Amino acid sequence: SSNPELNVVHVQEGYRALTLIGYILDPWEPAQGDEEILRRIMLSTSAPNADFFRTLDRFGGRWILLARFGDKYTLVNDALGLRQLFYVFDRNMPFWCASQCGLLAKQLGLTVSADASDFMASPEFRAHKEYRWPGAATPFAELRHLLPNHCLELPTRSERRFWPVAPIEKHSAATSALTDRCR
Repeated sequence: SSNPELNVVHVQEGYRALTLIGYILDPWEPAQGDEEILRRIMLSTSAPNADFFRTLDRFGGRWILLARFGDKYTLVNDALGLRQLFYVFDRNMPFWCASQCGLLAKQLGLTVSADASDFMASPEFRAHKEYRWPGAATPFAELRHLLPNHCLELPTRSERRFWPVAPIEKHSAATSALTDRCR
């Protein structure tokens, strides 16, 4: 389910399907809408491999993408993780995911772990007004946060980093000017 105000777009072609939650932007073709961009992604790849993730490199926005290629399902969010995804990490529980870990905790009747309670009581945590957790941690032992540049493979619930898809090239300061890199 989703909030009625949240954009959800689904495209399917044979054994492949993409479902977008949120909005996706192409800075080189800003007039293209979500469905057009999804169809281009689908045409450019046939598996959740390096080519698929390389295709996603250019897109901005706030989105989660559920990709189905045959019997492989992969969840990935935008490069900055602006559309967040929390999921049930505990394989002894049914799989659920949501944009807020509190929603999952309430639905599943989870309680804050003892370690999280200790962390929240610490002066380091209390010194900041912004709600934050390190890495993929959440206040609930059963839940994880999908990090930017990572994907979640279903049904194994295995998370892996997909970016960078190739070794990062070294450049001198002179050749690294923004104008040279943004052609």
